[in-house]
Amino acid sequence: MSNTQAPKTGLFTGKVKGAKVTDRGTYLNPGKYAVRVKGAQWKHCFGNYDAFILEFDIVTSSRPTNIERQANETAADYDARCKRAPNPVGSTATWFQSCKNAEVGFGALKGFAARVTGSNPEDPEFIEAVEPFLDEVVNGSMGENGERTDKGKLNGVLIPVEVIVIKTKPKPGFPEGGDFSKHNWEAAIEEG
Repeated sequence: MSNTQAPKTGLFTGKVKGAKVTDRGTYLNPGKYAVRVKGAQWKHCFGNYDAFILEFDIVTSSRPTNIERQANETAADYDARCKRAPNPVGSTATWFQSCKNAEVGFGALKGFAARVTGSNPEDPEFIEAVEPFLDEVVNGSMGENGERTDKGKLNGVLIPVEVIVIKTKPKPGFPEGGDFSKHNWEAAIEEG
């Protein structure tokens, strides 16, 4: 076979060409953080639902500087504990908010927008402004000439967030409920 002729069979033949590419990021472990927003996107996901994805760099973290190995702790247990510790400063992570359940998803986005702007989610002015705000978080602001003037309204903004794990309601397959990472966002503390 010459070098110019493609092989008829191979390790990946017929498997990669049609595969979907995913943008799964690293999620925040439980802890307290200040994060600097890199960008946001609205994405149609496999499974026929939409999701909001916020990507950010971790500026401060409640992760200890040094995670010491405990007496009688195996290497595997130590590695697992380190992976569950708060994400380190300097790393990148994402917040993924599914809108598969529209009531839950859009409610979470409304709550996020209220918290980071320091607004009351029931204030009529906020209610009128929340959808344009979220649009600008993803797409940027509209200029006077009708063109987008920046990458995203929260890009470069520093936002505090605390992540805690809560139990979900029992359901088939999970009679004790499952673990869910709840993000408690706070008002932005520094503009971009």
